[in-house]
Amino acid sequence: MSRSMMIILSIIAVLVSGLVILAVQDGDHEEEENGSPEATEDAVGDIEESETITDEYGVSASHSLAQEAGEEVLEEGGNAVDAAIATSLTLTVVEPYGSGIGGGGAMLVMDDADETPDFYDYRETAPMNTSSDNPADHYAGVPGFLKGLQAVHDEDGSMEMSRLMEPAIHYAENGFEVNWMLEERIDRAEERMDDNAEDVFYMGGDPIEEGNPIVQPELADTLSHLQEEGLEDFYSGELASEIAGDKVSWSEEDLESYEVLTENPASGAFGDYQVYSAPPPSSGVTLIQMLQMADQLDITEHAPHSPEFVGTFTEIWEEARSDRYLNIGDPSFNDIETSELTSLEHTDSMLDEINTSIALDVSDDVKSSTTQINVVDEDGMMVSATNSLSNFFGSGVMNDAGILLNNQMSNFAFNEESNPNYYEEEKRARTYISPTILAGDDDAVLIGSPGGARIPQVLGQVLVNAEREDMDHHEAFDLPRFAHHQNVEEDVEEIRLEDGDSGWDEANASEIESLDYDVDPEFYTNVFFGSIEQLVVDLESGEVERTEDPRR
Repeated sequence: MSRSMMIILSIIAVLVSGLVILAVQDGDHEEEENGSPEATEDAVGDIEESETITDEYGVSASHSLAQEAGEEVLEEGGNAVDAAIATSLTLTVVEPYGSGIGGGGAMLVMDDADETPDFYDYRETAPMNTSSDNPADHYAGVPGFLKGLQAVHDEDGSMEMSRLMEPAIHYAENGFEVNWMLEERIDRAEERMDDNAEDVFYMGGDPIEEGNPIVQPELADTLSHLQEEGLEDFYSGELASEIAGDKVSWSEEDLESYEVLTENPASGAFGDYQVYSAPPPSSGVTLIQMLQMADQLDITEHAPHSPEFVGTFTEIWEEARSDRYLNIGDPSFNDIETSELTSLEHTDSMLDEINTSIALDVSDDVKSSTTQINVVDEDGMMVSATNSLSNFFGSGVMNDAGILLNNQMSNFAFNEESNPNYYEEEKRARTYISPTILAGDDDAVLIGSPGGARIPQVLGQVLVNAEREDMDHHEAFDLPRFAHHQNVEEDVEEIRLEDGDSGWDEANASEIESLDYDVDPEFYTNVFFGSIEQLVVDLESGEVERTEDPRR
């Protein structure tokens, strides 16, 4: 077998081992704080160029302290899975708005090129017994985050879990410096935070400001307890007894019966790549469909700033979103043929519906809190994962153990039993999480982003534009972004454009409007359009190129 083929297989393994870790939000609702024209000055203005770094291995994460935690693990001889776990745990502390042990996630993993890639689903599940006519009142699903990390570690980890927890415990106990993004998120979440959360994130009623230290003593104690007793204690030990029923409707039985699911990833062809992404109820299928339709329509014949490109891409997104609404849900409760949905035959038939998609009672509103991680080690192992609390800071409710609770229950449909995302006990809600790996003849791309309903849109724009003959992955990263937004309840459907000196201008907006699209007159902050983390692996040399998005 040739070296390049072995690397491709390893990357496919990686793709399932995928060291792309995202702490994302998913579902079908979004609060205004998740993105708006207003923001701090740091988030607006000129779109800075992305940074590209080349090495023999790579960890890409949205916070430098978490990235350093993963890099230190690799330097000590750990593998990509070890680094992904350490990075994920550290992100729960230094980016508490994006992910946490009170949430869930998904991960692509393969540790051997001869094995079939596996996908780990450790998303939150609906509790077995709810006492309200509207289960969303109980907001928090049963967390799967820790059990998911343990399952992946049991299969592929090489270092002690206690070692991988050290950075997270250190920053929770000793503190770290608040950056502009955390300050902004704390400020904008103030109305949703309960008393426990306020004690951690506010001083005298005011948000902790950039440059000041923040400590999380209760969370530090909880993590130290788990380090000593093992992560399983969260599900069937002393901690499980403590947190069950603490501001949540899930019980000790819910925690003890929680299961991590292992499945095949969604996959499909795009150009010279085979794309692997998160299967239902995540939205890898949606991303693959968008890439295939863009390829079939030769969308790159239009310049990336042209109204024709924006209009065609928007039509592609609307059709993929409609297909998602009709077909994507928890496969444990729905008969879903993932391979059929990502086949070229299916996406070709979807093209017939463009411009004539049926009007669906569906909103793009989805929580957009996410933490993105990509990891590739020196042996070519890769991991792609996405971790989430759903909304920024989840529900805004913190239990007495210092754990922020997710609000995934709000991502279910409650009024339409025929909807594949209809609420049922022990079910996983639909999500836009899309950790992705593209394996080609010459290179492999690990990519992911936060951003709720914007995740498939911003990932699709970068990947499609990178296929242009005169553009590479780095240049595609730096193009100004746009996103289609729809909210049926508010009767809003419009295209939102990225602000900044190198972003869109009023002339661009007028050109797009000339094609009968409504464009939001307010330009949106860079933060609104995600924070893509990407690694590109040269399959011949083994070099890893890390590109970091400056938007968050």
